Amino acid sequence: MFEAKTGVVTRDIGFWDSYERRLGDDTKGVVVALVKNGAPASLGQNPLRPGYIITKVNDQAVMNVKQFNELVKKETDDPEKKEIVFAIIGPDNESKVCRIELVK
Repeated sequence: MFEAKTGVVTRDIGFWDSYERRLGDDTKGVVVALVKNGAPASLGQNPLRPGYIITKVNDQAVMNVKQFNELVKKETDDPEKKEIVFAIIGPDNESKVCRIELVK
């Protein structure tokens, strides 16, 4: 599902994602399927990339695409928020943090 304010298309983690990357059965989150060029998520020091798994939005655990979109909407609708922080698992299964500057 496309999230317009960050420019990210996500999908739920599937069996093959877990199998190929040897993720634990308890790994929850969403897989980044696409990042729109020039969108906030494609910019910055550590931009999002397809294949990353987003596990948290501003320190709140992500279980699925629906919840991810609700969390991002809540954060991006807040006029006081300047950035949104994603905890991610990279393709090398290394945990990272991605900070996305919000454009109002």
